[in-house]
Amino acid sequence: MKLPQVVTAFVVLLLLHFLAFDAGAAITDQQANQQIDNAINTNYASADIDLAEKKLLGVIKACSNSCSPTVVGRAWMYVGIVRGSGRDDAAGAGEAFRSAKAADPKVQLDDLFATDMVKRVFAQTPVPPGAGTAAGGALMGDIRASAGTQAPVSAVICSLDVTEVETQRPIPLSCRAPSGTTGVVLSYKHESSTAWRTVALKAQGSAWVGEIPCADTKQIGVLAYHVRAVDAQGQTVDEMGDEQDPEELNLVPTTDAKPPSLPNQPPPASCRPKKQEDEGPKGPTLGTYGDACTDTAQCQGGLTCSDGKCSADVSCETDSDCASGACIDNVCALPDCEGEDCSIGNRAPGNWFGIQGSLDFALMSGSGVCGQSADPAYSCFEDGNPYVGVPNNNFAGTIDSGFRAATARVLLSYERAISSAFSIEARLGFAFNGGPESSRSLGGDGSKFMPYHAEGRVKMYFTKIYREDGSGLRGPSGFVMLGGGLAQVDPHVTVPVGECRINSEPPPPGEAVVLEPQEDACRNSINQVFQVKDVDVYQRLGQAFVSGGIGFRYGFGKHLAGILSVNAQFMLPSTGFTLSPSLGVSAGF
Repeated sequence: MKLPQVVTAFVVLLLLHFLAFDAGAAITDQQANQQIDNAINTNYASADIDLAEKKLLGVIKACSNSCSPTVVGRAWMYVGIVRGSGRDDAAGAGEAFRSAKAADPKVQLDDLFATDMVKRVFAQTPVPPGAGTAAGGALMGDIRASAGTQAPVSAVICSLDVTEVETQRPIPLSCRAPSGTTGVVLSYKHESSTAWRTVALKAQGSAWVGEIPCADTKQIGVLAYHVRAVDAQGQTVDEMGDEQDPEELNLVPTTDAKPPSLPNQPPPASCRPKKQEDEGPKGPTLGTYGDACTDTAQCQGGLTCSDGKCSADVSCETDSDCASGACIDNVCALPDCEGEDCSIGNRAPGNWFGIQGSLDFALMSGSGVCGQSADPAYSCFEDGNPYVGVPNNNFAGTIDSGFRAATARVLLSYERAISSAFSIEARLGFAFNGGPESSRSLGGDGSKFMPYHAEGRVKMYFTKIYREDGSGLRGPSGFVMLGGGLAQVDPHVTVPVGECRINSEPPPPGEAVVLEPQEDACRNSINQVFQVKDVDVYQRLGQAFVSGGIGFRYGFGKHLAGILSVNAQFMLPSTGFTLSPSLGVSAGF
């Protein structure tokens, strides 16, 4: 054989080797797009730049000749975004964009993830000659770079060899682990969740077997999983994948792929309800994930109609368990919209008007509160008029320390959302049940009750209730608050007073009380009094305050909520401490 023929045969064999390598991992356009979306929306969005690029290059490699130029171009476009926006690598982004335009001259940049620099690089990248064919040399360069690093080979081998599984179907698997293994743990999670679920595999002969249940395969999307073999001390012996680089399979509505099963056993039955045979005309096409609906019967199996959209019943405990950031009634909610895509009707109301009722309780204590040297914050009354008697200095009214009922209030409120978890609120209103006026003409000190209430406060919610799509407004949420304002609180108590005046008539206005000798002697005696009177004592607290508190909000939808809160106030300049529970409703617009 001549030398040119030898060289030609070698090149042909080399090309056949690469074609065979790529064909073994070929995927469809639908599968490729799902994996691209997963790399961007899950890995890149969570700042895992390296894994996002690795997955995108893996999609390009797996596509080979099985994907359309449009999909290959889209994958390269996102590689450019990851390099440019994620790493600020303009040269690497330009190389990826050239490959994208070589595959698909009409490829469009995803402006949502592109920085200004990336937009400039994309616009300045020309369409290379021969564009429209398979992506060029950059692909092979990336493949060779990836192949240059030998990945460790895991001794954990599992029977799950499918790339896509029909939703609502249990996924069994059987794994073999290296010697020294005393337990095998399967961890998995759906792309819509951030929480990993675990299943302890059971020993069965020389294998370890287990199953991902139907409850966790309801939702269309990418299911990531990894398997870890541990020893008796719980230390890792070996593992197949990990949380940073897990194995993946696609959950799809239907597939031609064989259902997963344990070795030499039939696949377990699907959990989908059996379709009833109907010889009549076929009904309308059932909605897929995110399609509009009015009833669950209009959605595909595994989906329910929630808030007008077909969504998955993905269980959760906190907002952080859901990719949407919304866990409502232990189910991950599907966002109605985001940012500028939210129409006026779908956005969370930012202005809330309400009405609230409040009761005040004040901490009250003191001695000699009706005596000559009493604190001027105390006002004493006898039969509704100012007390003008002269009490024995040792029996001038003593108040045991404790909270006493005080004023009541009716308040109008306005709350304005300033972020997803913060708001500012103003409350205006009137107070009732304050102390009577201590008229100077009747011998009083001239004090009277201020019935007005004005307050401003800042509130921080424990959940993001003011999400753009309004999903956070439903259900319970707690909050804390800080504020201040103007108000007066008048706690009231009745105390016995030892009276030393014989004549209880008030003196003429402007004149001092003139005591008889026996009255003066009574006032300074240890235990002499002429009579004992029940005197009403009001403490004038305020008329300003600073406050803090906690509260509970329950949303009955996007536009109505019940509010329960407790304010703790420090009153100024007449100092005192009060507690004010309040209850009300609020409507959003």
